[in-house]
Amino acid sequence: MARNTYAVAFAGWRRLIKPLTTNNGDTPHLEGHRVRLEALLAEATEIETQQAALTASKQEMSKRLKALTVEGNRVAAFLKAGIRERFGRTAEKLVEYGLQPFRGKKTAKPEDPGGPVVEVKATEPAPANPTE
Repeated sequence: MARNTYAVAFAGWRRLIKPLTTNNGDTPHLEGHRVRLEALLAEATEIETQQAALTASKQEMSKRLKALTVEGNRVAAFLKAGIRERFGRTAEKLVEYGLQPFRGKKTAKPEDPGGPVVEVKATEPAPANPTE
């Protein structure tokens, strides 16, 4: 089953309103509801217009936000480099600025040769034919 979109619903409302307006003498008992549907259609059309404008504005703001982020990351990188230059790359003072000081290269620990030894026994493969 196809999902009705707003445009489909609004077009259906317009098709219904037009004959009700021209033939209101035939259906006077529905006049109040026709007027109500016209008001709903007018409000919905206005909201659609506002929504389109906000969508365009949102796209513009997203582009601006992306540009600001790129520029901000560049400035932040410059400042971090300046802080490292000022205090040195190994200074613990860097932690205050949210930076990781260089604390030397970590070396791998040698394995403990005195650990438990696990002996593995080799087993004969089972015969392919169980009748042998």
